[in-house]
Amino acid sequence: MSEASIAELERIDWDFKAHRQTGLDQLHWFPASFIPQIPAILTAHLSEPGATVADPFCGSGTVLTEAAKLGRISVGIDNNPLAYLITKAKLTFLDPGYCNETLGKLKNSLDGGNLPSLVPSFPDQDRWFHPDTLQELGRIFFLISNDQDENMRRFLTVCFSAILKKCCTQRDHYTYVADNMFPREREALIYINARTVFLDHMEKAFRALRNFYDEVRIEGKDAKEVLSKCTVYQEDTGALSSVAENSVDLVVTSPPYANVTDYAKGNRLSFYWLQLGDFRVAQENEIGARWKRGRKGAIDDYLSDIQKCFTRIWHVMKENGYLCLVLGQTSSINNNRNLHEEVLTLLQSSIGFTLLSKSITRNIYGKRIRAVRGVEKEHIYILKK
Repeated sequence: MSEASIAELERIDWDFKAHRQTGLDQLHWFPASFIPQIPAILTAHLSEPGATVADPFCGSGTVLTEAAKLGRISVGIDNNPLAYLITKAKLTFLDPGYCNETLGKLKNSLDGGNLPSLVPSFPDQDRWFHPDTLQELGRIFFLISNDQDENMRRFLTVCFSAILKKCCTQRDHYTYVADNMFPREREALIYINARTVFLDHMEKAFRALRNFYDEVRIEGKDAKEVLSKCTVYQEDTGALSSVAENSVDLVVTSPPYANVTDYAKGNRLSFYWLQLGDFRVAQENEIGARWKRGRKGAIDDYLSDIQKCFTRIWHVMKENGYLCLVLGQTSSINNNRNLHEEVLTLLQSSIGFTLLSKSITRNIYGKRIRAVRGVEKEHIYILKK
């Protein structure tokens, strides 16, 4: 990449102040997710059609869908089972006509009554949900669980997971779920019509899916073919055995911020309903989780994990491949250490990357990072192998 190209990226207004969630990023909320403009611009500038673009901390898969839209082969890795499920659902082609047919069948079945209610046993379920809402959710879950098409069942499951916070009494802020906050009195439980919430979300999700396919077609590509070349793996990035060495042209990623977000714990309702395993096991494997912030040596542990992960990332990248890194930091959490400089030093001195740009800064508007101590700015670093 020439200095002129770097300068062009540095001149972009990266704030995207007017951004609102649209398209597939509405499918399921996930903590600290990308806004799609960031990977879209970086992918377009730093790779060619047919190149392989990877996000080794893929979360809900925004990098992958934006890369696919541009005709790139995309690869995602995340050790969170819910992140894997969301991304897999986004990357699996569903015929739009079949989607409309499925939505009609769901409406008819839910209106017909006499459906069994399938509610898995999980802690404090009668405190998270009004009893009538809980039974309605159970009926929806029963229908989804009995869908015979694996790909559609996955997509419906992700949509069901997406409405759980909207249907629970503590639904306004994810830390209510993460931090075990409940209504003080049973009378405080709020009835929410789960059927209406689910069907509304399904209509929006299927519309977003159709729009995504249209955007791919506008780029002159077939959505089914493009998505067939995109893959997501549930794996620890520090191991990264699923991706071949020297196979990735571009990495666009935002690794977990140090001690800012609880990914598994914040989605505990989905872990309970979908039986994704004990969320406490998943959270133990998270890098820099918010709940670890009080541990002595938490930042040093975070840096050690980052070094392990990016050493593996280095090996799967092609020579002269680009690494785009989005980092945010709150000094109050990190004991006023310049964590960005420490990460950049580690990437360059210990691993071997060359820093091309460190002058791209963006202000965060809205509530992309929902945490007790918010992250107000992010920095985008461009490096080269």
